Amino acid sequence: MGQVLLKFNWSDLQRHPNVVSKALNDQDGLGAILLPCGRGQVPISTKKAAIMDFLPVIGYPIHVYKRKSLWKNIGVSLGPDLDRVGGTGDIPLHLDLVNASLPPDYIVFVCERPDANGGGINVVSPFRPSLNLLDKEFIDALSTTYIEEGSFYDLDHVGHHLERFPVIELGNKCIKWVRFTAKKSAIPLGANAELIENFHTSLRQQEVEVLLKAGDVLIVNQRLAAHGRKRLYGTQNEISEEKRRSLFQLFVRSANSSKYV
Repeated sequence: MGQVLLKFNWSDLQRHPNVVSKALNDQDGLGAILLPCGRGQVPISTKKAAIMDFLPVIGYPIHVYKRKSLWKNIGVSLGPDLDRVGGTGDIPLHLDLVNASLPPDYIVFVCERPDANGGGINVVSPFRPSLNLLDKEFIDALSTTYIEEGSFYDLDHVGHHLERFPVIELGNKCIKWVRFTAKKSAIPLGANAELIENFHTSLRQQEVEVLLKAGDVLIVNQRLAAHGRKRLYGTQNEISEEKRRSLFQLFVRSANSSKYV
């Protein structure tokens, strides 16, 4: 039986913040939670404020992109790189800032507008079920299987750039990070591309889908899960810019960054 995306009411953030935190950090859970929009039209600014009030329970916000706001807007990019942030194509499972020495522990997505054509389904896949299916030999192989994915600049609070990184980063005899990305910009080094694809196949089998509506909030624990998004529908350039899909993204550092998978 697959994992279920747990849903919480907005009032739970104030009344039961520890329950929400426990669900988000449950190593046997999905590694993500959903806060549905609820009844009535609550301004996005109010929802952002409620998230900020809740954050001290799990950590604190970090300003990653120097040239962007703390709440980074993700619109629709009509460029040729379909699987990049905001692209119109399938964005495969990945970890945000996967090539940083210290990726954000949590990612918060606030949906301002869904895809007018009904596409853009978000997906989340927990690492633990797939890891439990692997023997020690396979995990050891992934810990010595390296990926290269471009470079970055003008970033704060995520450590330094890793020119190459293992799919599974071990630390203190535990799995510290599952540095997974299936984006086309990621290049497997050596002859172990098949190992990565097998792991990707397992992760896809564990995917949970959610079509975010206006006002919905999705929080993902990057220590426990990868996330992605399915393609936007139709011809996006026929939709006026102010009506295209729009999300706000917030990066969060854990209050306890020693938590491992």
